[in-house]
Amino acid sequence: MVALIGLAFLLTALGVPTMTFLPVFVKSVFAKGPETYTLLLSVSGAGSVLGALLVATFGHSRHKGLILLINICLLGIFGALFSQSTTVWVSCVFLFLGSMALISAFALISSLVQLIATDQMRGRVMSVYNVAFRGGMPIGNYGSGEMIERITAPPVIAANGVLLVLTACYFYLVHKKVAKL
Repeated sequence: MVALIGLAFLLTALGVPTMTFLPVFVKSVFAKGPETYTLLLSVSGAGSVLGALLVATFGHSRHKGLILLINICLLGIFGALFSQSTTVWVSCVFLFLGSMALISAFALISSLVQLIATDQMRGRVMSVYNVAFRGGMPIGNYGSGEMIERITAPPVIAANGVLLVLTACYFYLVHKKVAKL
C-alpha cells in the first residue's frame, strides 16, 4: 500500500507538469498562439478519454500492477518525446499517447489502492492516497517550474519523463510487489 501511495505521488509530480506547462511549449517552442494551445488541450483530452475507456474495457483483468508500470513507462517515454518535438502535429501524437497512458495509470493506481484496502480501512486509506496523489501535482509543478525558469521547458519535461521510466523500472525490478498486483 505504501508503495502505491508513493508511486501515486511520483506519478503526479512527474507526469502532470507536461500539461501544466503546455503554454510554455506553445509560446517558446512552437512560436504559436492560443489556437495551438487549444489544439494541444483537445488532443490531450481525447487521449485521456480513450485511455479511460481502455481501462474500463479491461475491467477485472489480471496483472493490473504490471499494466500500471507499463503505462507509467509509456507516459515517461511519450512525455520525453513530446518535450523534444518541434513540430506541432508530431507533438500532438506524443501528447495524445502520453495522455492515454497518464489517465490509464491514474485509473489503475486508484483501483489497486481501493482493491487492496479492507472495507474498514478504505476511507482512511483513500484519504492518505488522495493527499499523496493531489499533493504531487503542486509540488511537481513548483519544482518543474523553478527548473524551467533556469533551463527552459524541453529538458525539464524530458528529465521528468526519464525519471518516470526509471520509477517504473525500479518498481518492476526492485520493488516487485507492485508488478505482481
